[in-house]
Amino acid sequence: MYETPGCMWCRQWHAEVGSGYFKSTEGQRALLRTRMLNDQPLPGLSLAAPVTLTPTFVLAENGKEVGCIVGYLGSDFFSIPCASICSRDCRMLYQRRLLRRTN
Repeated sequence: MYETPGCMWCRQWHAEVGSGYFKSTEGQRALLRTRMLNDQPLPGLSLAAPVTLTPTFVLAENGKEVGCIVGYLGSDFFSIPCASICSRDCRMLYQRRLLRRTN
């Protein structure tokens, strides 16, 4: 998840989805990490296009982007595309820090 400080949609995602993400089927298959938009590119990660908007969720496998969700309009508009992308046997969402699991 690429985000920026002060991004209201990023905060909304964290409030509505973030705490329960790891408990979801998608969260078990695609680990979630956050990365600031202005951070240096991750070595070994090939994106299909530059990330310019936040939040942007990039799903990658073997260092290559295999899916992307740009923006957040609410949990209903996130869960369906996320499930679709994760069904491709992808393993990791690239982000800078690992969100803590809340049990």
